[in-house]
Amino acid sequence: MARRRFQRGQLTREADRWVGRWREDVEMPDGTIRRVRRWDVIAPVKGCTKPMAERLLAERLAKVNSADYRPEWAGSFRLFAEKWQRTVMVQHKPSTQSSERSVIRVHLDPAWGEWRLGDMTTEALQGWVSRMQGRLEPKTIRNLVRTLQSMWTTAQAWGYVRHDPFERLVLPAAPKGETYRFSVEEAIAIIARAEGRWKLFFRILAETGMRPGELAGLLRANCRPRSISVTQSVWARRVQTPKSKAAVRTFAISEQLGRDLEAFIEAAEPNEHGLVFVTDKWRAQANQHGEKMRLNQHEGGKPLSMDTFRQRVLNPILDELGIRARVKRLGLRCGNYAFRHLNATQMDEWGTPLKTRQKRLGHSDAAVTLEHYTHALDADDLRVADLFGALLGAKDAAIQ
Repeated sequence: MARRRFQRGQLTREADRWVGRWREDVEMPDGTIRRVRRWDVIAPVKGCTKPMAERLLAERLAKVNSADYRPEWAGSFRLFAEKWQRTVMVQHKPSTQSSERSVIRVHLDPAWGEWRLGDMTTEALQGWVSRMQGRLEPKTIRNLVRTLQSMWTTAQAWGYVRHDPFERLVLPAAPKGETYRFSVEEAIAIIARAEGRWKLFFRILAETGMRPGELAGLLRANCRPRSISVTQSVWARRVQTPKSKAAVRTFAISEQLGRDLEAFIEAAEPNEHGLVFVTDKWRAQANQHGEKMRLNQHEGGKPLSMDTFRQRVLNPILDELGIRARVKRLGLRCGNYAFRHLNATQMDEWGTPLKTRQKRLGHSDAAVTLEHYTHALDADDLRVADLFGALLGAKDAAIQ
């Protein structure tokens, strides 16, 4: 919608400041256009003459007087968020939707629900960020801002807003090393303490550096004597696509791990999802009253939940070894990803070529590089796999 007429605005001196007033068209939530009166402080009187203030007001009105001017949307952030969730968020992966839905409900809506999008300025956002400091971790604050910024990109694309309040927003620095990584000795101890198939599960996490969800989604058909292919992942017991294009990859595994994995797959009962690792079947056991009860919460043969796995399998082992208590004293987080951090750090210490590290870990930064490579296993990839197999004592940790 083009402007109705050229505006010069009205400049007045109020106490020690120059105040500008003008009119703008806004689009109401029902689609109608309404003309409203705006005002803002242009500059302090001290050091700014009236002609200078007039020029500053003219710069402020440039967007209103432009030929391609379009009214800003007058709806609230809550109305926009509801529409964004219905039309944009539903296109995201289930794991991403869960996180975004929680961020909007717990943090964004309480803070901005009644605000008009056009009033959400850099100054307003900076105050919000400052109020969260001391109450939330820096990384959490940065994640909240990242979600809001993603939503704002859509608002700009829809023509609801024209300004960018994130351009000079100052965020708290994210502390380095806040995620714990297992040492080689700790990984070996965890593997030794694990029982049954979880011994092999931990070995794969440590040797390959796979994301936990990728291992939960590992297909039997994608396991070969000297390699593993990642084509899907699992989140909250739901199969989904990998994290990024670069996460779809094939990398080498040691000969010992290849043999143990092959033996495990041959001995395990097939499942409808074709996965290597699935939940247990129902097992009945008599309680003290002689009544039978179910030990597992879910029917067997289903995709794993890595949160449940961490709570029921990994954490008890970490408690037995005293690792969780030590990590808690350090103020760090420790979970399934600690194996991945071990893997990445060890490859760096071995001087593994960056290309090979990115390929094995499936980092998105390697997407361009990976486009020029096939699924062939290179010499460096095989060497790293064998080094991990020897380092983690694959033969001693083999599944019997």
